[in-house]
Amino acid sequence: MITARELTKVFGKKRLGSRLSFKKSKSRAKREPVVAVDKVDLEIPAGTVFGLLGPNGAGKTTLIKLLSTLIIPTSGSATVNGYDVRTQEREVRASIGLGLGGERSFYWRLTGKQNLEFFATMQGLTGKRLKKRVREVLIKLDLTEVQDVPFMEYSSGMKRKLDIARALLTDPPIFFFDELTSSIDPGAAVRIRELVQELKERGKTVLLVTHNLAEAERLCDVIGIMNHGKMIAMGDSVSLRGLVEGCKVRIQADGKWLELLHILTRLEGMENVRREGSEIVILAGRRDSIVHQIIKAIAVTDVPVQSINVDRPSLEDVFLHLTGSDNASIARFR
Repeated sequence: MITARELTKVFGKKRLGSRLSFKKSKSRAKREPVVAVDKVDLEIPAGTVFGLLGPNGAGKTTLIKLLSTLIIPTSGSATVNGYDVRTQEREVRASIGLGLGGERSFYWRLTGKQNLEFFATMQGLTGKRLKKRVREVLIKLDLTEVQDVPFMEYSSGMKRKLDIARALLTDPPIFFFDELTSSIDPGAAVRIRELVQELKERGKTVLLVTHNLAEAERLCDVIGIMNHGKMIAMGDSVSLRGLVEGCKVRIQADGKWLELLHILTRLEGMENVRREGSEIVILAGRRDSIVHQIIKAIAVTDVPVQSINVDRPSLEDVFLHLTGSDNASIARFR
């Protein structure tokens, strides 16, 4: 349904005849090219919900734009619903529902309903079919009460839901969503996640870009992790968790937790120790010996400990391990 072979996008250079030259900045200095997507291989079967994770600037949105023909690849190839993104742009666009959250693409003085009617007309819907479909997506996204309100008066959550509604208009076989539930209240987010499940049950293919790791784990059959333009890992949540060995220890401590935190950071094998709320979280390698050291360290302090829980690293831990986050880095387990 969706394939890519060494798909690459480089920004910051232009082609002059048969020779490549770098664009010049205002200072007339040569600009370095930016490789936003770097030889990405991808294969997403029909009926799959694929989650695309990565830190800011990893190339996720650029990859979506390449697959939806919004930008042209520098090299490599890709097909969507069997159509080539370079030579069959019209067929590709007819095959996808695109929800990138871009509120600037709506007409601010038109109502929500009028916006949907306009875009439905642009996509070939007419007459009773158009009116029926607009009514259906307004109901599905709980927008009927504000359908006659100008878009400029919509809240951020309403704008996001209207963007999703627009993607649903022609009921295509493939959907691309960028941060599906951003700016949406928890109740509405639950309904939208149910919508994704409904799409999957109907055999639709969904590519979901998200920073919400819990959402990705809940919704996605396969998850890909990008960093610096490359696809660095891919698989279901279970296989991705297997990329990181060791254990995760959570200690619920009161009182002099700072003293305990200081002691634990000096123990051998403690690759990452941090505080999360009222808990001390430890990511470490060898499970049995590490737990023994932790209990021994607690025993020599007078810090009251309510509980100790030991578990496998989460998808978040795997993500931080692979992408090397500075905020909460995870150990390179051996």
